[in-house]
Amino acid sequence: MQISAKFSSTILPTLIYISLLQVVLHLIDRCLKYLLPILMLTFFFCYQEIQLGCEAHGFILQSLEKVIPKLFEYLFFYSGILGACINVLEPKRTDL
Repeated sequence: MQISAKFSSTILPTLIYISLLQVVLHLIDRCLKYLLPILMLTFFFCYQEIQLGCEAHGFILQSLEKVIPKLFEYLFFYSGILGACINVLEPKRTDL
């Protein structure tokens, strides 16, 4: 009687715990077997997209560095021409 009481109070919960742990580990193993490749592929493709995005962003910034000075040259040039045309075409106000 003493052995069976000791068995039921200490060893039986341990065996239940070990069997539950085995079930959980088996489920984790099966999930990882199927999900890990999917997760790795997802991470790989996301990393590639981020890398390509950064490269494209760098290319756009380099292009803007070349274009912006020309854009301002044209804006100032044409605004100067436009201002000169407005000054020529605008009637002079003599009543001031």
